[in-house]
Amino acid sequence: MKPFPEGTDLKTELRNAMGRLEKLGVVYPEGHYETLLSKYQESGVEYPRILMRIGKPNIRNFKEYSKILKMNQPFLDYGCGTCEDMRALISDGYDKSKVTGYDTNWNSINLGFDLFLDKKNLEKRLVVGDKFPFKKEQFGIIYSGSVIHTIPTKEGVLGYLNNAYFTLKKGCFIFGSTLGKTDDSEDMKRQVKPLKKEELSSLLSEAKFKDISIELKTNHPHDAKKSENNESSIKHRLWFYAEKGD
Repeated sequence: MKPFPEGTDLKTELRNAMGRLEKLGVVYPEGHYETLLSKYQESGVEYPRILMRIGKPNIRNFKEYSKILKMNQPFLDYGCGTCEDMRALISDGYDKSKVTGYDTNWNSINLGFDLFLDKKNLEKRLVVGDKFPFKKEQFGIIYSGSVIHTIPTKEGVLGYLNNAYFTLKKGCFIFGSTLGKTDDSEDMKRQVKPLKKEELSSLLSEAKFKDISIELKTNHPHDAKKSENNESSIKHRLWFYAEKGD
């Protein structure tokens, strides 16, 4: 489990997350904050910044998001985490029966269930396991939200992208975002691997993707807080789009 950034903690971020979701309509039973606080003080939060982002689904920041909502393709959230982006996609009108979330464990997924209180509504759309389970050319759209920078090696990233390529239909696409950098001075001591634009492009090309488009954007304020080492956190995010050729 990773530590929270300096200047904040589990108590603060859990209360903030629940407050944001209450404004969106989630109604918590009495004592739910205390129950979750006790639970996650004991187990920890695998990725603290996921909790810090709750209530602010990143998928809506993709420039072609409105077009994706009109598509009628099997959709995979590859590394779905708390499933917040899946929830946003479905809430915004995408056919729920065509949406699948996949992750390697239940840790962040269960955090999402604890906060959104919607396990019965979403659980059947999820697949969890260490081994990539999907068939060749099964999906028409793959979304990768804040996953690549959590993979520590080039080989691991290529394995992830090769899986995506395998299960993506011909002529279809992957899109998403990962933490980025403009130069090596942005390699801070956070346990993530931000990429330069050209590095991500090279990895996508090596995985045989075509028509690659990558845009460097300033990161959200919640990702620009001080790190536990009192150094500025990574300030950039790479939004990417790439197709599987016909």
